[in-house]
Amino acid sequence: MTSHSTQYYLPKGVFLCVVDALVVFLDLHNDKYISLEPERTTALLSLLSIRPESLHSSTLSVLKRNARNWDKETDQEDFDIMDIAEDLVTQNLLTTDPTVGAEASLTIIDIPPLDLSGYEFGKTPIIKVGHIFKFFMACCAASFNLRFFSTEKAVKSVKKARNGHYKSTSSDLDKIRDLVEIYNILKPLFFTAKDNCLFDSLALIKFMERFDIYPTWVFGVKMGPFLAHCWVQDDNFIYNEALDQAHRFTPIMAV
Repeated sequence: MTSHSTQYYLPKGVFLCVVDALVVFLDLHNDKYISLEPERTTALLSLLSIRPESLHSSTLSVLKRNARNWDKETDQEDFDIMDIAEDLVTQNLLTTDPTVGAEASLTIIDIPPLDLSGYEFGKTPIIKVGHIFKFFMACCAASFNLRFFSTEKAVKSVKKARNGHYKSTSSDLDKIRDLVEIYNILKPLFFTAKDNCLFDSLALIKFMERFDIYPTWVFGVKMGPFLAHCWVQDDNFIYNEALDQAHRFTPIMAV
């Protein structure tokens, strides 16, 4: 494949991952996902200088096979990938301006080995009036963000709240476990999280913020069929998702 002198960057608010040898973009500003056909993925990753060692081994084997097929093609494919790149620029998924974008990279975050589903049998946390009030305020904040603004604004609010604070760690395990359990007890009284992972995760984060706990908000995607999902975690624990479910998704953004 011919090398290209044009350098492409990811605009602010645009993220990408590779799922089943497909490039998937998250356009946070427009709150939408866009995927690229598999035969173009290898060339685009090369164009963006994304190193193959950052990919899952099964994905890498497919990409290598695509790359061998690509190398056998004519320069017309070279022209095609530049057309694709320029089309992505038109869609504001890529930019040639380094002042409004950053070097393209994949979101690399490990899914923790444990989850916080469940509480020790026979024990329940003590729920105080302050917990109920802070839960209600967290739900109102999450609802206000998602109803009147956008996912992008919600993400910015999480980043702003965390500014100057350390992310939560599992050294706070007892406190975290109690708060997550209290959240789970109160949740059915106010809303259902079924098919509403976005609100559930944001409300949980807003609740934890009120106790100086700042976990990570992870967005992931899967193919066949396409699904987008999100959950809350720290380095060692997932707060509001089962491990087997989370492992079905490839992270595309972590806040």
